[in-house]
Amino acid sequence: MASSYAVIENLQEPLQSTKQGVQKESSSSPRWSICKVPENIRNFNEDAYSPHIICIGPFHSSNQKLETMEAHKRLYMNSFLERINETQETMRVCPEAHDCYRGSNYDENSLSERLLLDGCFIVELFLRQQRLVHPTDEDKIIKNPSMIPLLQRDLLLLENQIPFCVLKQLYSRYRVMEKYHIEPDSLFSLPQLALTFFKSSILPYVNPRALGRNYNADIMHLLDLVHKCYEASIKPPRSGCSEDYIKRATQLADAGIQFKPHTSKNIFNIEFMNAVLKIPQLRVDDMTEPLFRNLIALEQCCSERRQLVTSYAALMDRLIDTPQDVEFLEDRSIIRNDLGCSKDVADLFNNLCKGVIQTEDIFSELSAKVNHYCSQLWIKIRATLKRKFFREYFPNPVQFAAFTIAIVALLFTILQTVYTITTYYYTR
Repeated sequence: MASSYAVIENLQEPLQSTKQGVQKESSSSPRWSICKVPENIRNFNEDAYSPHIICIGPFHSSNQKLETMEAHKRLYMNSFLERINETQETMRVCPEAHDCYRGSNYDENSLSERLLLDGCFIVELFLRQQRLVHPTDEDKIIKNPSMIPLLQRDLLLLENQIPFCVLKQLYSRYRVMEKYHIEPDSLFSLPQLALTFFKSSILPYVNPRALGRNYNADIMHLLDLVHKCYEASIKPPRSGCSEDYIKRATQLADAGIQFKPHTSKNIFNIEFMNAVLKIPQLRVDDMTEPLFRNLIALEQCCSERRQLVTSYAALMDRLIDTPQDVEFLEDRSIIRNDLGCSKDVADLFNNLCKGVIQTEDIFSELSAKVNHYCSQLWIKIRATLKRKFFREYFPNPVQFAAFTIAIVALLFTILQTVYTITTYYYTR
């Protein structure tokens, strides 16, 4: 590998090569940062924040277990640079790349090399997966479908990111070189292309084309892009974090609240009206925990970020306390359990917010409505009777059936006794 890869001369300006002239470098520091997961969160599940097959960026570059993918990354990089008619030596090295990483002290040249290697790999991966570029015969990634879910997971880890501007400018060079050789409808914007890559197993309810081709949001990195899609999908009013917590699902059902799946696929569209709580279905699989944990970590690291995922995870934690709550929500098509075990789903939500500081709850108004309904006297009496009568005295249907038969038999006995006594006095 050459000592210096092609990179962006300035992360806030278009790509430049020595063949095109050198642009004036910006003196301002980058406005984004990529940071490590806080230890108070990481300690609850380190695996959820660590890459399994590929290293992106400098944080996990010393992990020997991830070396296998480095050769594939170089193949992708060489293919991409050849396509845009550049070489490793014809591009300028960004002098401020290390400033993108909070608290970093990396060698500038080494970090620049890694930025280009990883940036070219990611853009080339998106292009090949969408078939805007045909995979080569030696491509062991696209031709192995089982690799894609693993890459989706690792590319959305907070500690496994590179600045989105690097990807954006690399993709711009590709568009300049290739726009006359592919169909116009296939000319995705980079955010659309990225979301299309993740859509199949992680974001089934996000429509990449809904962002528009001129999506100009200030995106920091791929995980930030996903979070911005959440923000764009629903805009609830900003609210403080109240302590108006709701009870778990089975207790709310005892109080007479019905649970129904929402027709919306957006997980934040939760509604309560006329004693009916409508919740969009959530598929819980191996991707759920690392995705949610890293989005929550992003919200914790950026104080100006809305705590959407934190609010959702906290609400689900309150609704789900036991495996019985999971099974209850499964029966109503609110949870699709692809983990298999109800206890695993309960444990997932019970642990997601441990160590997390919640400063905003977008569902505080919803919780207040639910609690107000449950606080009505007749609702409380009905819930108490239902809980005592059915849950404690008759925990299974057989016991309840036996009790019902006994009551019916007793009524018949009383009626027969009354009839016998009445007949006796009338016939005297």
